[in-house]
Amino acid sequence: MIVASTTGVPSATLLDAVEQALYDHELMGFDVQVKAPSTLAITVSISYSGEANTADVRLIAEQYIHGLSIGGRFAIRDLYALYASLNLNTLEIIFPARDVQANELSIINATITITKEST
Repeated sequence: MIVASTTGVPSATLLDAVEQALYDHELMGFDVQVKAPSTLAITVSISYSGEANTADVRLIAEQYIHGLSIGGRFAIRDLYALYASLNLNTLEIIFPARDVQANELSIINATITITKEST
């Protein structure tokens, strides 16, 4: 069993708690392991102009990435769509240059850089 938390890779404490809960409820066989998914590290770099603050632009990217499931796909088009509500003058997702697909046992973990261009 592979477990992921809402913020990515689960802590050892969470993994132990899940494993114990499965044993306590007799839902776990001897050949089942509880483990964290592997991670696929990517860099997300976004440049924008407009009235929005950097924290709001970062939050949208973070929430999008945290919402990706194990084996999820980072789709640039989907991330662009989430920024419509901010009414930005310009928006450019510089990195990654194309969509990124995690394998079936991985989650995407991102380093996010936001740059606000002067208008």
